[in-house]
Amino acid sequence: MCRSGGANPPKKPRCDSLRKFYGLTQTCRQTREEYRPIWLSKSKPRVEPWQLCGFLSATFRNTQDFQNAPIKFQLSWLVGEHDESGEIFNITPLLKMRAYRAGFWFAIIPHKLAENMFPEVDLDMCAYCLHLEEIYVPGTNPIEWNADDCTCDGVEEVNGKEQEFDCYEEIEHARVLEELINHGNEAWLEDVREDKITVTCYLDGDGDSYEWDVEIQINKPLEDVPTGSRLAMEKEYLSARGLNHGWDGLKFTAVW
Repeated sequence: MCRSGGANPPKKPRCDSLRKFYGLTQTCRQTREEYRPIWLSKSKPRVEPWQLCGFLSATFRNTQDFQNAPIKFQLSWLVGEHDESGEIFNITPLLKMRAYRAGFWFAIIPHKLAENMFPEVDLDMCAYCLHLEEIYVPGTNPIEWNADDCTCDGVEEVNGKEQEFDCYEEIEHARVLEELINHGNEAWLEDVREDKITVTCYLDGDGDSYEWDVEIQINKPLEDVPTGSRLAMEKEYLSARGLNHGWDGLKFTAVW
């Protein structure tokens, strides 16, 4: 018997769950504006990286929108495809959700798990036999089979939890960005609320190792950062915002 061997996908926000609200496009402006805060707060967005900036700019237009942001926002990450895009993301809107919306939480999740992108497997076959079947090229000589390695009599089941763990481990290099967006330093959040900073980032790497390159553009004077050399001011700022230690996988640059 063949059936999907992938882990059951977790309960997750889905963008298409918003379809039920499309009827609002047929109502008057006043009705739409009154209902918009409820619609935003109840939404459960999950987008891919290439959709992120467009979705944020189109959906979150002012402070009220950020105050009524959804509790959870998910970024769906596909290892390989999204690692090498080199795209620069303006994450300031996500930081504003964190600053304005109590309880907001940002998460990067495996795209494979969210979309249940796993091959069908025969649960009557053990992992060893499944592997041989997977690597066999039709039309070539049969692969040598070792009876000692076969456990089909015991029917080794696919462990969904282990598969889920593997998916998250694959995107660990991307998930470190969660720490920055969920960062709760009050001085940092105040900078976000008062539009003192604009934060952009991109994933830099060569396939073996990756690091988020984060640029913090300072837009307004900061009273608690003494004037000095750029490096001295950057060091002082990162320290005051709790960004100077313990941020593996993130490299910060502050620009005045």
